[in-house]
Amino acid sequence: MARYLLKFSKGYGIKFISHLDLMKSLQRAIRRSKIPISYSRGFNPHADFSLATPLAVGTWSKGEYMDLKLDLSLDADVLEEELRKALPSEIKIIKIKNIDDKMPSLMSLVKAASYEVTLVNVNENIDKGFVKEFLNIDEIKVLKQSKKGERIIDIKPMIRELSLIDIEGGIGRIFAMVDCGSTSNLNPELIVDALRLNIKGLENIEIRDIKKLETYFNINNKIMTPLDFPESDV
Repeated sequence: MARYLLKFSKGYGIKFISHLDLMKSLQRAIRRSKIPISYSRGFNPHADFSLATPLAVGTWSKGEYMDLKLDLSLDADVLEEELRKALPSEIKIIKIKNIDDKMPSLMSLVKAASYEVTLVNVNENIDKGFVKEFLNIDEIKVLKQSKKGERIIDIKPMIRELSLIDIEGGIGRIFAMVDCGSTSNLNPELIVDALRLNIKGLENIEIRDIKKLETYFNINNKIMTPLDFPESDV
């Protein structure tokens, strides 16, 4: 058995498809590709692949990761070519890396993600130092809605980095690196909610676009992308 780490993008044109529909699309492509995919055992076997983390509906991405197992080892270039021919045009393989079968699941290693968020209705006269003002707030509280209901949370501990990219013509772009994973997870939409509530000049902002730039993992207590680690670490 061989195990591979795949980095891929989910294009702008399919940003509104759900995580479940994305998984189904990937499964169909894997079957079409004729690669020697491993299957789970049991009454209802399924292709042995998983994604590091679900991507919110409405977000597109340049930094998604797949864990894929094959019954036979293939050269990474061959695997990439076979998948490329079978995948929809809006899903593109960026890089493939062979990894140790003993490596923990990708989902258990995810710790952070970075995003570029495009906003509209930004007051062009706003002080460009508003990000520093925002991060100086002791507690950044917002209303979070989930399947369990609504609750007020403090998102400040979940913001790792936040910066202004630019503002032009009432359109602003911000960079955000936030917690991502099973233990702590922050949707960048909540940062926008908090900016709207706390910063003068941003009361009427709306989200035009959210692009995920990268997913980060904790491997040997280092927060990096798995493609940045030497073979001995993964």
